[in-house]
Amino acid sequence: MFDSNNPSNSSRKSYNVLKKSIRDIMFIELEGTLNPNSPEEMIMVENLFGEILEEQNVVLSRVEKKRLFDDLVNDIAGGFKDE
Repeated sequence: MFDSNNPSNSSRKSYNVLKKSIRDIMFIELEGTLNPNSPEEMIMVENLFGEILEEQNVVLSRVEKKRLFDDLVNDIAGGFKDE
């Protein structure tokens, strides 16, 4: 999917499209709020993230999955702007 060691324009665009798609679903499910300081809420968000990846048949490496999850949490918790 996205090679963080060699971020070409097409792979970056693919990553951003994937991120926006998942972010939009998560934002709706979370009703636009997320408290990253709440362990219970973060467990729920991790479960939701995993369910969305599975439903969308998205296969990522562990590193890619971690990066995407962290980006999504930062976007949702801190507000976001389309890229």
